[in-house]
Amino acid sequence: MKYQLQYKDDEIKNLRAENQKLKQESLSTTREVHQENQDNMNLELLKQLLQYKEKEIENLLKENQKLISESKEIITSGEENNKNDKNENLLKQNIQEKEEIIQKLQQKEDEIDILRKEKQKMSLVLDRLTERNKSLSSELAQTNEKLQIIKLKTTTTTDHQIDDGREGFNIGTTRRAGCGVTHNTSQIRRNPSIPLISLIRKPPVHLGLQNQTIQDVLIFETKQNNKKEKMIAVGSNVSQEKINIVRLSDKKVIKTINDLGYVLQSLVIVRMDGVDVIASGSRDMQVKFWSTDNNYEEVTSFECSGQIRSLAAYEQNGKQMLACGLFHGLIEIWEVQSMKRVKTLNDGDNKTIRLLHTFKYENMIYLLTGDINNKLNLWSLSDGYKLISTITEDDVEIRSLTTFKFKQDLLIAACGKQHVTLYSMRYQKVHHIFSSNMTKIRKMMPFVADGRIMLAIMSGGGWMSCLDIEKKIEVSARQTMLCDSHQFWSSDLCELDGNVVFVVGGQNKGTKKCELVFFMSHSCQVL
Repeated sequence: MKYQLQYKDDEIKNLRAENQKLKQESLSTTREVHQENQDNMNLELLKQLLQYKEKEIENLLKENQKLISESKEIITSGEENNKNDKNENLLKQNIQEKEEIIQKLQQKEDEIDILRKEKQKMSLVLDRLTERNKSLSSELAQTNEKLQIIKLKTTTTTDHQIDDGREGFNIGTTRRAGCGVTHNTSQIRRNPSIPLISLIRKPPVHLGLQNQTIQDVLIFETKQNNKKEKMIAVGSNVSQEKINIVRLSDKKVIKTINDLGYVLQSLVIVRMDGVDVIASGSRDMQVKFWSTDNNYEEVTSFECSGQIRSLAAYEQNGKQMLACGLFHGLIEIWEVQSMKRVKTLNDGDNKTIRLLHTFKYENMIYLLTGDINNKLNLWSLSDGYKLISTITEDDVEIRSLTTFKFKQDLLIAACGKQHVTLYSMRYQKVHHIFSSNMTKIRKMMPFVADGRIMLAIMSGGGWMSCLDIEKKIEVSARQTMLCDSHQFWSSDLCELDGNVVFVVGGQNKGTKKCELVFFMSHSCQVL
């Protein structure tokens, strides 16, 4: 029993020892588990901390990139500021240089003003000398005329009479209705053997037309093989409506334009798209436009409200305009580029508008119209197309109209059967009336000869003569100017190689063929 108790005590001690050992192992295990849990927690915390740090790093990288961009902008702006500073310095230098240049220009302008004043003084002196020279020249011419008359009187027993079918220019008492002015002048005669203007006749150009009427002659300029050439457009009608294109340099027919329509009446040059074209008007109411290149083809056309008798081209506000005179008395104004009719003029008489002529005076554009009722109308194209004045001729139908500058004035010349009337735009009255026994004056052409303003007149009977506008006398020409073998219809003139060329279209009385007759002068200029 005693041994059993001792055994139990030993067993209890062993159990207690094992229990104590188990407690220690359990405590150790618990500690390990706790440590492991703690480590896991620390690992999670570390992961979170790592993510946070990564975000911070990303933000820092972004901020760093932003700072780098800002620094670059600052550097660029700094460079630009440096450049601007340099540019400002250069600008200041340029301003200083310009100011110096302006000062120099001001000095030059002052010098120019002084020179202009001196020039004006010299011009006044020159004008006085010129007037004195003209006066002396006039006196010398009158003296020479008196000497010629004295010589003629000493060699003949009777007064010399002009034996060429004319009696000179008889400027007698003439009244024109509508102007209320009467002119009383004496008869003026000149000896035709005194050649004051030298005109050389050239061989005519045969147009291959017979029993035709040359309705119009028009000189224009075009480019041929990159070289400027003067051309002549010769329009014929009756039974063969054609435009023959003649090269002036060698006087050869280089082109014939057909398909003009019924009875060609008028030709003019107009600008279309910056290029010169020929406009033709006919009785079929059509205005056709023809190119002036090598082909001379029809470009376009428009139709008027009646048969066309006359055309006149002009420019207004940068636009090309065309006035069309009709047989029933209307004048239609067309804008060429748009091909639109912008205005119709009518004086109420409904008479055929035979002639149209446009001109510019004191920055205003005017239109002259002459009808078969001997009436001359002056219209203002710049002031609402107003009819300004009307002049009715007593005994003739107006055949030709032209204008030219004379001293400080602009003269309107109108001719009929046997007279030429000059009207003054400045004073709004008749300037002078020339009267002649030349019948059916058809055409007038102003030009300058030896510094004098002249007016060439041409009759249907084949005569040509000249009027000295300042001296108001007839000026004789050489015998080559009188072509009694031709019947003239139309003419034009131009300058060629320093000479003035008169081109006259008509019909040879003997052969009945249409020809162009040329006269050349070395002492004349186109006005």
